[in-house]
Amino acid sequence: MQGKLWWPWLLATLMLGGCGRTSRDCQLCGDGAAGEGGSSNGGVSFGGAGVGGTTSAGASFAGSAPMAGAPLVCPYGYDAPATPLVSYSPLDLVNTMNDVVGPGPDMPPSYEDRADAGSFRSVSGPFISNLYKAATARVDAVSLQGAPLMPCAAGTSDQSTCINGWIAERGLRLYRRQLTGEQIATYAAAFSQQLTSSTPEAAAKNLLLSMLLSPYFVYRIELGANASRALTLPPGIPLPQPAPAYPLSDYEIAARLSHFTWRSAPDAQLLASAAAGELSRTDGVLAAFDRLLADPRSVPARTQEVLEWLELEQWGALSPDMPSDANRLEHEQTSRFIADVLTNRNGSFSELLTSPKQPLNDLLAEQLGIPAGLGASFEMVDLDPTFYAGIFGQPAWLRRSPHPSQRGMRISSQFLCVEIPQPPAFEPPLGPGNTPRERISSVTAGNPACNSCHSLFDPAGFALEAFDDQARLTGFDTSGALRLPSSGNMVPVAGPPDLGKTLATENDGKVCAALHAIQYLLQTKQLGGDLQTLATCVTSNQAGHDLSLNEMARQIASSAAMLQTLRPPSSAVGVGKSADPIQHAIEETLGLVATLPPEDARILQPYQSALSELQGLPPAK
Repeated sequence: MQGKLWWPWLLATLMLGGCGRTSRDCQLCGDGAAGEGGSSNGGVSFGGAGVGGTTSAGASFAGSAPMAGAPLVCPYGYDAPATPLVSYSPLDLVNTMNDVVGPGPDMPPSYEDRADAGSFRSVSGPFISNLYKAATARVDAVSLQGAPLMPCAAGTSDQSTCINGWIAERGLRLYRRQLTGEQIATYAAAFSQQLTSSTPEAAAKNLLLSMLLSPYFVYRIELGANASRALTLPPGIPLPQPAPAYPLSDYEIAARLSHFTWRSAPDAQLLASAAAGELSRTDGVLAAFDRLLADPRSVPARTQEVLEWLELEQWGALSPDMPSDANRLEHEQTSRFIADVLTNRNGSFSELLTSPKQPLNDLLAEQLGIPAGLGASFEMVDLDPTFYAGIFGQPAWLRRSPHPSQRGMRISSQFLCVEIPQPPAFEPPLGPGNTPRERISSVTAGNPACNSCHSLFDPAGFALEAFDDQARLTGFDTSGALRLPSSGNMVPVAGPPDLGKTLATENDGKVCAALHAIQYLLQTKQLGGDLQTLATCVTSNQAGHDLSLNEMARQIASSAAMLQTLRPPSSAVGVGKSADPIQHAIEETLGLVATLPPEDARILQPYQSALSELQGLPPAK
């Protein structure tokens, strides 16, 4: 074992009273604030009502009538979720700019930019500066002459109509919704103002940059179906009386579908479906989702989803002490493996956690001490099924959590949806032993305060003791146990394959996988009992079979989580009048801040401040 990696973390983990709250069984290590197993801000707890087929209020899956189209089991019968106003991640924004404007530089990501952490994503000065650089580079590089981005062809007699049409088309792609008449008019006025001192090409580029800095481009702004229609009505006409759950507009559903499957804005075909009202029907949503999923663009996007679920998206930060080439190889192995599971194995959850058939090349095999006789290119290789089990046999996952307690906590978080906060740093004396299991057990076994927590997750980590902190085989004991949060039972597991099989077949593991997918769709970690019920329903539809991540995503895509929201509709619309792109975006943001609910206004204010900093002005009060 590499002592310099092992000691600091183990010392922190073994701190007296330093364990996190997981359930009422761990009260000695915490302050008991989590109660009887309900959800907490740190994660999702299954310790209360369990993972049965009822909501927290006791309602069954059967409920109100499904929407028109092919009926599914899960879309209705529970409350629609309240979805947060969130900024899109840099990956979503870069992909959209690539698709709509053209290729250019990436925006530097950060851990907080993970798609399933959208409600925690901060929009800071560096974020808007990176967006401005990426957007400007693309706008500068694009050739407008004779291209679809050219507002009006030479000799066009009705300049006003073609300019307005070009603005509407660009706005639809980048705002992911139809622009209002007022928005089109103000953009057209800015374009005309620019023409007094520049060419049509330069004016069009300036307008395009304004759209790329708009809060409508950066944020997922959902006003609801009624509000989206009302935006085009004359002032003074009241909104329709809202229903108990508010339907999203077809354009908002289109944006959710495309970012869920492609990590990019809707394409022309999906926008056409939205314009035709086809996404207000379940059969229309399913047809659109199936097309998006079948497109090759879904493979890297959904691979990224699983990488983010496993907290492996940043390959350069997996092990900072390792050479960058080694990190890159490990990340590539896991990415190739996930893509293969999604495309060639029907998204099998079991294959993800148990398969010994994995990508490998000569450099990575040498690093892991595997005599494979391979070339430089990755090949699918059948490894020893006694030890190698899906991602649990891959260095990207193993070295991210080098030691048993870390691995056990990650298993609890990623595959059972039980969060255990990292303990604070402290350095108690270590116990004797020749293996990590012995060193941990010699301290925790005689300390009830720490053992009450460590006994919940350490046994799962012990099942992966087949691998050291460099993901090489150890020959150590791999007997362990997995605590099922719904029942509290400890299920014995023997080694990585048995651990993976248990997680893939037990209901707790399946429901947790569904919850991660729902988090990814909604861009939030704040999940209530109703979404737990949806996750249970989605997985129960595949009861008795291997859970398919592809089919699970399909059911979530046609559920109320995709199609409705608890948030009341809003008639907010931000309009910018300035021809300066940054000032135009500031005006749009201020308009939204003034009319959106207070909780949304607070989310937008940092963006307005970041824009002002970019412009060199003090933030508005």
